[in-house]
Amino acid sequence: MSNSVSADIIQKMRATLVLSDVPGVGTSVPIDISQFDRRIALSATTTPAISLIGWDEHTLAGATELIDLTTLPFLDTETVDGTGLKVQAAYFRCPSTNAAAVTIDVTGANPIDAFGSAFSITLPPDGSQIIYSPEGGSDISGTVKSIEFNGTAADKIQYVILMG
Repeated sequence: MSNSVSADIIQKMRATLVLSDVPGVGTSVPIDISQFDRRIALSATTTPAISLIGWDEHTLAGATELIDLTTLPFLDTETVDGTGLKVQAAYFRCPSTNAAAVTIDVTGANPIDAFGSAFSITLPPDGSQIIYSPEGGSDISGTVKSIEFNGTAADKIQYVILMG
C-alpha cells in the first residue's frame, strides 16, 4: 500500500470594523481586516515536506498524560512512528464538552522542542491552536518524542500532528 500525504494549513481571522459618521464619507464605512490571512500547502514535495500524519481524540485517564510521537495514533487501531522526522505543524482543540481547560506543554519526559523548549498553552473548552513550525526543533527520537497534556480525567484533547 502506498500513501501520499498533503495538508492545507489555513490561518485566518476575518474581522469587520464599521466606522460611523466619517466626515466627508457618509454615515458608515466598513473596513475588512484580513491582511494577515495565509494558506500553507504542504506535501512530500514542498519545503518543508511532510510524510506522516498522526491524529486522535485523546481522552485523559488522569491529570497528566504524554503522547509519544514514536507511537502516535493513526486510523483508530494503528500507530505511526515519527522517528527521524520533525514536527512541521500541529493542531490542538479542546472540545466544548470538556469540564475544564487542557494545557499542552513540552516539559514532561523526553519532550519535543519543535515549539520551543518552554512551550505551554492552555486551551479552554472550545479553544484551539494551530502551530506551524517549519523545520523547527530536533528530529523525533527515543529522547525527543513527547507532548504533555494536563487537564481533568475524562476530558478530551483533539490533535493532528504533521511530520516530515
